[in-house]
Amino acid sequence: MSRIPEKERPTTAGLLELHVFYVPEEKWNSKLNKAAVEAIDSFISAGFIRVYPNISLETLRDELGGLLGAEKAIDNFSFLKCVGRSLALVKAKQERELKVKAFVPPFAPHPELYLLPMVENSDSVLSHSLTPDRQSYHTDLHMYSAKSFCVPAVTKKSTKFPQIKHQAPQQPRLTQTMQGLGSFSSSDEKEDLLPSQEPGWDEAHHPLGREQSQSNLEQAALPPHATATCKPTTSVLLTDRDGLIEQIKLVKEERKQLERTRQGLLRKGKDLLAQNRYRRNQARDSWKRKYFDTKKVTEPLESSLKGLRQDLEAFYHKLLHQLQARDGRHKTKRLGKPYAKNELIIQIISESHEIDKLKKKVDDAKMKLVTELKVS
Repeated sequence: MSRIPEKERPTTAGLLELHVFYVPEEKWNSKLNKAAVEAIDSFISAGFIRVYPNISLETLRDELGGLLGAEKAIDNFSFLKCVGRSLALVKAKQERELKVKAFVPPFAPHPELYLLPMVENSDSVLSHSLTPDRQSYHTDLHMYSAKSFCVPAVTKKSTKFPQIKHQAPQQPRLTQTMQGLGSFSSSDEKEDLLPSQEPGWDEAHHPLGREQSQSNLEQAALPPHATATCKPTTSVLLTDRDGLIEQIKLVKEERKQLERTRQGLLRKGKDLLAQNRYRRNQARDSWKRKYFDTKKVTEPLESSLKGLRQDLEAFYHKLLHQLQARDGRHKTKRLGKPYAKNELIIQIISESHEIDKLKKKVDDAKMKLVTELKVS
């Protein structure tokens, strides 16, 4: 430490004490580009440092160089800041803007400073290698593919589908390709400084690398069955649509045919009902005519029959009175068999008369019922 007089030494009232930690590489999640807050307990302590709160992180690097010593260059470390539930990486531009007071409460949970080795340098190299040279590489690749294959959108497709099936295993491959692109662009820059305007030099060197990089990008980007299944799916959709249209037409024709059959059956049923009704009415009318004609003819016969029935009824009553009178006169004189014979004759005549009455009633009822059925 340099010796400074007592009067020139700054006062320690406004200084902040920061505990410096090394972040192990296994605690850094390179895929998610962050570290968990729970892993802080396993960080390695490098001591503490006292600095002013308003200096930037870029200025703080010089102070940390004296703390870490010559064996560990401060330029090989990146700063981490506790944001939310994880530790985030501080970029080079942010080092010029962020102050030391952002790493102490209330802006941070604890007054601690976290250093991660070899992250900012690799990130900067990767960003520098990707920004200008990647654009020139894509433009050259686009021009070469347009000349050789006449496919203008190969680079767009390759960048559009970087990972399809296995995302985790392809990240190292992606970093390798990016590093390859960076080395390829740097070599191009070096070769541009040489006399590369000779005819045939560009055709001798560039096409091979372009073909290899283009084939690598196509193999890593596009699935093998992407273009193969595009046209068959559209053709299958078209054939399915045409088949559905044909089926709809057939169903419509079948429905029309069934409707015509139904209408024909309805007409036939109506005709049969009309014919049946006509025949029934015709039979009824003919029976009515016959009935009334027969009734007109049989009216005098019925009147004569009625008179004969009255005569028969009178004869029956007369005969019955005669038998009863004879039975009364000879009742005291004749006993036994003759009396029983006379009574039997009277009973037979009475029963036969009742039977005739019942027959007449039955015939009248039958005729009345038949007439009602035929006429109605």
